[in-house]
Amino acid sequence: MPNYSNPVEYTTKLTPVLRNLATEGGLDTSIFNGVSLQRTLNMLQVNDQQGRLKIVSEKDGAEFNNVITNPFSDGWITVVNTAYLYPVVNVNTALVTFRAASPAIIENGNDIIFTDATHLYNFFEAAYLETANSQPIGNAGYSLGVGTKLQDLGITVNLVLQNGLKMITWRLVKQLTSQPDLPAGGDSPDNTIGFIPIYTDWDQDGVQDPLDLIPSSIGYEYGDPLRVSPDAFVV
Repeated sequence: MPNYSNPVEYTTKLTPVLRNLATEGGLDTSIFNGVSLQRTLNMLQVNDQQGRLKIVSEKDGAEFNNVITNPFSDGWITVVNTAYLYPVVNVNTALVTFRAASPAIIENGNDIIFTDATHLYNFFEAAYLETANSQPIGNAGYSLGVGTKLQDLGITVNLVLQNGLKMITWRLVKQLTSQPDLPAGGDSPDNTIGFIPIYTDWDQDGVQDPLDLIPSSIGYEYGDPLRVSPDAFVV
């Protein structure tokens, strides 16, 4: 998995050489600083429907729209009960450990692949416990109260078993709601950026867990239940 300490969406412009002014000059109806907007190949990193990174482009002569096409919600809101964020620094620390462990994780694009559910859970627990190392007030976890709004930052990480079953999807988000502003806020500092589960399948039945499934009740003490819903009104 790439290091997402400073995740950004980006646009790359590649301007080809004009080879035949007589036949190609008609495309150059909008030129700024000598660069034709029509004759610029625009490339953009986005996510496909499975959450994997891909590059899309608009061809020569087309009007390019660099609005991110996002199959996920523009934002999320926490529901039901306490949710937790996993800052990138904590996830990366757990990754370093599990890359060197035996069995080692396999990283394939945005998928982190584990030998079995126990292996996956051990990683999840390690990432959770690492949050105590960076929580400024000493709480073992960046907790969020019900009603916390989260801005979607466009990065997905899937925790997948070797047999192909996806158990967890993490989405990178930015915390927008200050916890003291909530009736029962958590301990996460303002503007924390971290991963949050938007899909869980702790019971491994191949479908998203219901909100009332508590992972600790089936042996995953530090497993997060599903605590977010899409929020169309995040600004």
